[in-house]
Amino acid sequence: MYYLNMIFFVIAFGLAQAASGAPISGTLPKGAIIAFLPESNSKHYSDTESLKRWLKSQGWALCDGTQGTPNLNYQMLIGTTSARQTWQKVGSRTHTHNIRGESGPSHGREKAIRGGIGRQARTPAVGHKHSIELVSETAEHLPLSTRVLFIMKIQ
Repeated sequence: MYYLNMIFFVIAFGLAQAASGAPISGTLPKGAIIAFLPESNSKHYSDTESLKRWLKSQGWALCDGTQGTPNLNYQMLIGTTSARQTWQKVGSRTHTHNIRGESGPSHGREKAIRGGIGRQARTPAVGHKHSIELVSETAEHLPLSTRVLFIMKIQ
């Protein structure tokens, strides 16, 4: 029998606990999701397909949108107290900023015109405003993170 050798957070109970080399399949209910940090040199999951087979033999599945699991790739989990809100997608991976506006009060420039003999002419200030519209480049906003595999208890 293989043991799940991992550091995990038990999302189902809101309990953070570390475990290493202990079988946990019998202690968590079906549907529990944990963050799984596999050993990098394990022969049981050297590629994604062997990882999926190994997890299935342990009663778990990768949260990739198959086998009745949510697709949690590139997702952060957000807690809720309402069962109706579970499975809802919120947020966005990228964002932009839109800025629209115009210059302050109407403004212009008055200028005296000199020329020839006699009186000077004045050109009065003619009010006008400037509008501006800016859109930033698309940007990601992610905190410092560590990539983990989210797995779900399926048996």
